Amino acid sequence: MYEICITRHFEASHGLRQLKGEYEPIHHHHWRMDVLIDAPKVDASGCVADFHEIDATIDRVIAPFCNRIFNDVPPLTITSPSTENIAHYFFGLLSKTINKDRLRVRRVTLWEEPHHSASYYE
Repeated sequence: MYEICITRHFEASHGLRQLKGEYEPIHHHHWRMDVLIDAPKVDASGCVADFHEIDATIDRVIAPFCNRIFNDVPPLTITSPSTENIAHYFFGLLSKTINKDRLRVRRVTLWEEPHHSASYYE
């Protein structure tokens, strides 16, 4: 099995709902997202996937959130925009686009700070 990792950085804000019974104040992060994709074999060029195509797919998924407040962008207007929930949401969107033929999104890890991350995988 082969695995590649694509990392993206973007700016966005969020505030948790129901954090100890209250709304957390909106605050900003420089987010980092790591997307792990695996495949049982490489293609004719010796690659799991074209990095540029995967980059473009990830960029389309995160674009609605860049320099915005997660709380203001559906579906996170209803769901608390925790790092865990955002990672889960991005995993679903990326899987719908990337999972085909031999490619599979294995894990999405979202970092809100250098020492705090959450991952979602299936």
